[in-house]
Amino acid sequence: MKSIIAITSAILTTLSTLTSAAPTSTPDPAGLPLEKRYINGWCTMHITQHQRAEPDNPGPNYTLNVHVFSADGANQGVDTASPANGQGMYITRDALQWGLTVAVGNVDQDPLRFYYGGWVGESSSACRVGKYDNGKREMDCGWTC
Repeated sequence: MKSIIAITSAILTTLSTLTSAAPTSTPDPAGLPLEKRYINGWCTMHITQHQRAEPDNPGPNYTLNVHVFSADGANQGVDTASPANGQGMYITRDALQWGLTVAVGNVDQDPLRFYYGGWVGESSSACRVGKYDNGKREMDCGWTC
């Protein structure tokens, strides 16, 4: 019985040593302070707007996929939402200095609206916007962040 306890103790000690000596992974950027993971200046976002009532988006609302990048080009994350027509989706403040809201219009031709800190912009002036193709349109936008 004592030999089983001694062997078990030796195995646990060895496992503990191996685990503590294992290389650590890269820290999660979300765990870093805001000033370490977000670089202010000229931020950009890539947006895919899916039309409503289409095969890839059969619901009554537009669906947005928003990829946000800080001034150094680092990806700050992606959010996907289906805001009600005329409403917005809020992109968490954790990714940037202030929260970013992207609002859809009521019809396909309406520009998207952006709210960030005190800035208000529209896709018609802050973005390069493609035409709807296969039920979606792509746009690349920029603003001072």
